[in-house]
Amino acid sequence: MVDENNNNQGDIEKPQNSGDLVVGKERDELGMFLPGHEKLGGKPKGYVSPTKLLKEKLSEVKEVRIGDKIEQKTIMAIIVDVFIKLAVNGDLMAIKEIFNRLDGKQPKGEEEEKEKPQTLIDLLASASKVIEEKEREEAIEREEERKREKIEYEKEFKIKYGIQ
Repeated sequence: MVDENNNNQGDIEKPQNSGDLVVGKERDELGMFLPGHEKLGGKPKGYVSPTKLLKEKLSEVKEVRIGDKIEQKTIMAIIVDVFIKLAVNGDLMAIKEIFNRLDGKQPKGEEEEKEKPQTLIDLLASASKVIEEKEREEAIEREEERKREKIEYEKEFKIKYGIQ
């Protein structure tokens, strides 16, 4: 509908020129949204991070009985102690997790690529290299054995015929 002054009803009052800013409850004098406004895309007022809550809880101190003594330990220290005991008792998941935390987690597939050939041709080439190396080692060993036998034969010959 249009009223007598040709204004649309229901229209919101607009600034008269583009330099004017609309100042309301949600904006400051420069037209910026006020801190905590929902349109800023940040966390709502009063939001508490789950990570912060977890860190606070893990830093709480509890009494722990160790043998005859009662000690004060943080919950995090208790968890670490249990985790280490699991690893010492052979729990592979605990061992793996400890090494991942100490050395950093190895990227997925990196270990497999180094250990396993990618194709049948690579597998055959690897097997061929292993066989060639083994044959080389055996040939060296046979040659060394022949040299030892020759030296032993020469010693016996010299002794037998009195040659020095």
